[in-house]
Amino acid sequence: MALPLQNTINEENFHSSLYIDDPRVTQLNGHLKLLDGFSRKLFKQSNTCFDLQDFKGTQQSNIQLDFHQKVIGTNLYNPFFSKYYNNVYNSHVDKILKVQDQKITNTIQIAIHKTTYARERDTEYVDINSRYNQLIRIGDFFKFSELCGSGYVNSFSNYAGVWFTIVFNRSADSDDTVFINLLESYLRLFDSTAEPKLRAQLNRELANRSATLYAEFRGLKPLTVPIQNLRDIAEFRSLITRVKSSMLVSDAGLYMALEYTPWGYNDEFQKIFYNFLVRNSTQPIPSEPSRAQWFNFYQNMELARLMSDAIAYESDIVERFEVCRNQMLRDWPLRGNEKKLFVNHLDTEGAGVALATIYQILSEERLKSLQDKLEKLQSGEENSVLLCSKRLNGQAFLFNHYRDLVECKWFDDFTKSPSLILDALCPLTPK
Repeated sequence: MALPLQNTINEENFHSSLYIDDPRVTQLNGHLKLLDGFSRKLFKQSNTCFDLQDFKGTQQSNIQLDFHQKVIGTNLYNPFFSKYYNNVYNSHVDKILKVQDQKITNTIQIAIHKTTYARERDTEYVDINSRYNQLIRIGDFFKFSELCGSGYVNSFSNYAGVWFTIVFNRSADSDDTVFINLLESYLRLFDSTAEPKLRAQLNRELANRSATLYAEFRGLKPLTVPIQNLRDIAEFRSLITRVKSSMLVSDAGLYMALEYTPWGYNDEFQKIFYNFLVRNSTQPIPSEPSRAQWFNFYQNMELARLMSDAIAYESDIVERFEVCRNQMLRDWPLRGNEKKLFVNHLDTEGAGVALATIYQILSEERLKSLQDKLEKLQSGEENSVLLCSKRLNGQAFLFNHYRDLVECKWFDDFTKSPSLILDALCPLTPK
């Protein structure tokens, strides 16, 4: 689920690098790259505003196999990794155990983890791309912030995992621990000469115990698991091998942490920015802007990125509304179909929504209201992004806080158009 658009910018110091490992990171969409632009408040990546031909980052990955008779803590190096794994995996196993009679069944948990850590290095040899460099030179900090965010990604960590749970019947004649140890020995086996004997023994045990396999994929495209009724342990070991191979060739994963660096920490940005101030000031410029001025600067950068995202969001809402309304008018005339029901995509098991109601919701008046709202944002008139961008630029970007400018402060009270209606109704699907 996407994070909500946040207009209000909290009062905090922006002039420092920040390591972020909270749940917002797992909600990041898209493929995050080192040195991508980033907005702390919107919590979205922006364009890559560096020239990366000669850029060399470092990236290290580790794949490990965990084998547990019961769910226990992991030794993944990142605390948030371990917390995420333990919380979500426990929930996954709990769902399985709820439908099992634990008096007569037992479980084994097998997990394959891939953790990746990537970090920039030698950024002093990486130049800001000439297109974005020029925006700084002419003092168009609003446009630079729209495109590049208030900083960039200095490092990130991600996680991909596959969690297997084997449910099997307890044995009245033998100790389950012997079977479990035998299973782990086979899955970790490197001595091929012992493989046939162990395989035959385990397959007998799997059949006698009616073993069933469950799988959960996180941060990795699911592979086909055709062996829910587990009878051939060699097939399962082959599946584990395929999972590891898939992890080796894929950069996919859930982002678990990132390090954000503000543009003011970049040497090239500082030099170009300072040169602009010197060229455009009639008074001496201090060698370093004050804390309050940096505060203004980063708050204004975040505002520009938020405003840019608001226009993109409202444009998307208008486009989705038009597409859905056109589908309604083209495919489902109201006369004779008033009571016909359509799926509510947010409650697919519910009663559905009548076409007469959909015609009221997807009305021409509502579409016109959405179009007017978008047009006003882009118009250059009062309470528009264009008017704010003209006022909040050049030296004003450093010396003024957006809340002190009537052309910009309105945005703290701006509310985005709701998307739930479109999420629920579109595309129109007969029930």
